[in-house]
Amino acid sequence: MKTIQEIAYEIGTSKQNVNQILKRAMRKLYNRTKKILGESWNPFESVLWLAKIFEIDQEKDLHNLFQAFPDDIKKEIWESSKKFSF
Repeated sequence: MKTIQEIAYEIGTSKQNVNQILKRAMRKLYNRTKKILGESWNPFESVLWLAKIFEIDQEKDLHNLFQAFPDDIKKEIWESSKKFSF
């Protein structure tokens, strides 16, 4: 998997620009996922569903998925994960 710095170099832009694009895309993905799944799914469950769709099964990769979200969404996911039981 390429780093943000490698992607930025390849397309001729800054690391910050690539990061902003990624955060906006993750916000759109998260909001559309919530819309598709409906109110019965909490934010944590929605991200687990996304992880399943992306075939993410390693803890490191799940952490990277979580880190790709904007801070406000990360907080929302984190808060809902505290209420989740396996």
